[in-house]
Amino acid sequence: MIIPYNDASSAEHHGNTLFSKDTINDGDVPWVKVGNLYMSICITGENSYGPLAKDLSSGKKVWVFTGRHGEATGNPLKDDGTFLKKRVYDIEHKKEDAKIVDGLKKSGFNVEMLDLYEKNDARTTGRLRELIKEKLDKGEAVVLAWCFSLFAMDEFSAGMSKGAAQTTAETNYKKSVNAIVAANYSWVPKPW
Repeated sequence: MIIPYNDASSAEHHGNTLFSKDTINDGDVPWVKVGNLYMSICITGENSYGPLAKDLSSGKKVWVFTGRHGEATGNPLKDDGTFLKKRVYDIEHKKEDAKIVDGLKKSGFNVEMLDLYEKNDARTTGRLRELIKEKLDKGEAVVLAWCFSLFAMDEFSAGMSKGAAQTTAETNYKKSVNAIVAANYSWVPKPW
């Protein structure tokens, strides 16, 4: 399900709508569309981006960015401003997504995978933004294929207490989609 960038509903609303269903199919996962950038609002499944990538690839190359986790708090940072690797990166996600992307490519879809552990060598939110923008500037689509990827431009101290992190996640999740996009994604090439 595609959610427009200017949607006034909260991320929480869309997540709750998804999880209120008796049966959830891959195509049911809500993705926020900002130009050619697609981000998940909530927890994603192993192949939740598959239907989206298929639909998008008929007109352009689709990049599936993978190899990491996400949370509604954003990116956990060490004191030096780099990602806390053990809470962000996951080789298993990369392996799972490599199989899915290879299957899509063999079926004729114009889909490629970008491993963020390898490519985001600086381990920063700024470098993640550069990698995304590089593809978007070429007119290609980017799918951030991890849970809560809508919050990929947010950051928090990895030393934050669990209670404070929970409060931050809840506050972020209650924000409207359009407020999140306005605060974090003005750099995405227009038109949207």
